[in-house]
Amino acid sequence: MVEQGSFRRDLYYRLSGITFRIPPLRDRKEDIPLLLRYFMQRCRLLNNGDILPSELVHHFVDYDWPGNTRELSNKVKQLKVMVELVEKGDLIELSRSIFSVEIPQAKGTLFDRVEQLERQLLVEALLASGGNKSKAARILGIHEATVRTKLKRYNITVEGGVVH
Repeated sequence: MVEQGSFRRDLYYRLSGITFRIPPLRDRKEDIPLLLRYFMQRCRLLNNGDILPSELVHHFVDYDWPGNTRELSNKVKQLKVMVELVEKGDLIELSRSIFSVEIPQAKGTLFDRVEQLERQLLVEALLASGGNKSKAARILGIHEATVRTKLKRYNITVEGGVVH
C-alpha cells in the first residue's frame, strides 16, 4: 500500500516497529469466561452482579474458537438475537443451539466417568465464578467445604482467578 501511495510511508515505519504476539483464544481458555462476561454485559444479556451459568461457560470454553474473540463476540450477539426472538429464552438452551454440541462418549468404569464429570463441573463452576470458591459452591449447590475437599482430591488449583 505504501508503494501504491495509499498508505503513508512514515506511518508504516512507525507502526512496523511495534509487534504484538497474541496467542489464539483456543490457547487461552482461561480468558473465555472474562470475555464472555464482557460481551454479555455489553449486549445487556448479563448484569454486573450476575453469575454466568456454568453450563453456558462450558459451551464457550469447550469450543475451539478458530475466529478468536471476534467469533466469541458474534456468538454472544447470536444469543442476543435469539433471546429477542424467543420471548423468554433460556440462555443455556440457546447456547446449545449455536454450538453443535456432541456429548463425547466417556471411557472407563462408571466411577471413572462420574469423577470425570465431577471434575469438569468443578472447573466450569470455578471458571464461571472467576475462581471464587464460595460462588462456585453456590453454582453447584454444595457447601464450600465440599468444593475445597474435591479441589484437593482432583489436584485442582486456583491462582488469581485462573484454574489449573
